[in-house]
Amino acid sequence: MRTLNLKGMSWIMALAMMFIVSFTSCSDDKEEGATTPVFPEEQAISCNAGETKALTFDANMTWQLSSTAAIWCKFEVNGEDKEVVKGEAGKQSITIKVTDAAQEIGKTSEAQLKLDMGGETKVIATVTRSAKGYSLKIYDAEGNEITTEQGLEVGYKKQISFTVKANFRFAATSFPEWVILDGGSMAGEVNDKEEGELKIQATNGLTVKENGEYEKWPVEAGKDSKNVITFADEAGNASFSFPVFFKGMGAEDINITEPELNSRYGWNVSLDGKTFKLAGSMDGGENVITFNDKMEFTVVSLKDEYEVVLLDAFNHWQTGKKVIEEMNSYSSWIKYTKNGNKVTLTVNALNPDMEGYNSRECYALVIPKAQYEQIEEDIVANLVTTNEEGDQDLVYVYGQNNLLINLVQEEEKADGESFEILKGGYMPLTCNKVTDESILNKFHDYSVTAVYSVEVPKTENYNNVSINPLLSNWSNTNGYSIYNTKDDSENTEVVPEPGENNIAIDVPENPIYIVFKDKNGVNKKILMVQFTTTVFNINYSAGAEYGTVDCISYVDNNNWASTQYGVESANIWHAKTPYAAMNTIKFASSETTIQELKCYNFDQDVLTETTNDFNFSNAEGDVYMESNNTIYLWLGSGTSINYSMALLITTNTNEKYLLVVEKPAQ
Repeated sequence: MRTLNLKGMSWIMALAMMFIVSFTSCSDDKEEGATTPVFPEEQAISCNAGETKALTFDANMTWQLSSTAAIWCKFEVNGEDKEVVKGEAGKQSITIKVTDAAQEIGKTSEAQLKLDMGGETKVIATVTRSAKGYSLKIYDAEGNEITTEQGLEVGYKKQISFTVKANFRFAATSFPEWVILDGGSMAGEVNDKEEGELKIQATNGLTVKENGEYEKWPVEAGKDSKNVITFADEAGNASFSFPVFFKGMGAEDINITEPELNSRYGWNVSLDGKTFKLAGSMDGGENVITFNDKMEFTVVSLKDEYEVVLLDAFNHWQTGKKVIEEMNSYSSWIKYTKNGNKVTLTVNALNPDMEGYNSRECYALVIPKAQYEQIEEDIVANLVTTNEEGDQDLVYVYGQNNLLINLVQEEEKADGESFEILKGGYMPLTCNKVTDESILNKFHDYSVTAVYSVEVPKTENYNNVSINPLLSNWSNTNGYSIYNTKDDSENTEVVPEPGENNIAIDVPENPIYIVFKDKNGVNKKILMVQFTTTVFNINYSAGAEYGTVDCISYVDNNNWASTQYGVESANIWHAKTPYAAMNTIKFASSETTIQELKCYNFDQDVLTETTNDFNFSNAEGDVYMESNNTIYLWLGSGTSINYSMALLITTNTNEKYLLVVEKPAQ
């Protein structure tokens, strides 16, 4: 029996031990759940008698809040006034009620709000009640009073104006960091025309500060005690705070803030999908923007709600016209990831031998959710339009507002410099790169890599030129636009004829310029075209080689040449780079003929005539004149002309011209 009792005792003791362990564990768990109180930052709250204000804070444990001036600063809970409020951990929004009890003239009142947590007490807000006798009201643009319950609205991309009226001189002393107060400050001035006591007035406006975050998120009036604008007097006797609210950016608004690109069109991707490139603008093409492996974009939309749309563009196999279709998960060669306001694009590798084509084009767009829901039933019908030629393109507004990137994946080919230009199909014309800043500024908005000019010698016949822009990704049917230089209006009279890799035009009487663009519609370069403004047309021929010699106005310093030769400076011309061969000189106008020709050594400081050194009727001579309209000047091997020559020409209308022909390098 004793043994049995011992066993029973052992069992009872064991059970007791279990209870002890169990209680100990519970006690330990409670201790482990305790945390150190984390108090919010102290806030300053301005209030006036008869107002209520919201106090917001976070508590990480059970809490109690009290006021040091409970006679006039209380807490309102379900319509009842409380001197103390309590609650559990979490986000808190407490309504502060301020009365006129014990309010004095010319003296402000302060109440401290003390928070008790975890055995500690700290002041988390100081409520300042204005002195008695101060009044301030706010009105909207229509003259309606704005209450503290309504609050002031903050605009997006435009100010929402308001007017403050008071019976004291006031200034805006604080407002939220995300709000822009026009001019950064606001102070009341006396308005003698105002009836009543509120004669101190000021009008201003509020807009949201756009930083890629603030504009995305609506702010409700009164939900956060920090979102207020405060007006106070200089002495600190009066302070009035009004909540501000923001509805957020428009549900159909969207901004692409990064990366900053001068064009979202015309991007090229390497065949392996690893290199994204876009040539720069107005710098000779040396500035090339490059991204490796991927492209990352920052998208700003209401609450980060937007959709990514991928469109595939290609030429129809029968019509050759450009067609745009929506990509699906099976056919998509562009991949994207969305993470909040970030979109990342990657491109699959393209193997022309396996795919059967050597290039492909994509449009990537971002559409705000509200807008997407309106068009998702037929994406292409809403985003794509067809032009008169039957080619499809993005609807303009989507291309301007929603396009992330337009890119073509193909083997990279370098564009050629300048242009190849032939007059009459055989005579090459010199094309000059424009460096004059005043001219480049005229074309700045086209964002081209370079501007060139060509002057076409005018003749009775064959004033036709063919132009090859030396672009790798270019169409000779729609890869250009023609404008009149005088007023930048579109020229509809010049009708180009497409050639194999060029266009041919009849040069019009008035100057024009042609904007050449690639197949993606991206402007690449500009060519200015006009008939030569010089009096003379000079050509050279050396065996099978021939071309033109530039003839420009002579820079007559101090009118030396004009005085020396008796010719107006405007009629002095300069052939700076003649060819060391036969040079043919004619007047640009076929109606002008030569009545008299004299030759001079232009290298001499004194007038040195050399006319008698030549027989103008000898076709074998170094200077030969034919039919009173053509001068042949031999400057090649064996010439006797070893100096810069000045040709003094009197025309059939008795007008005098001087043509200075530089000595060519032998």
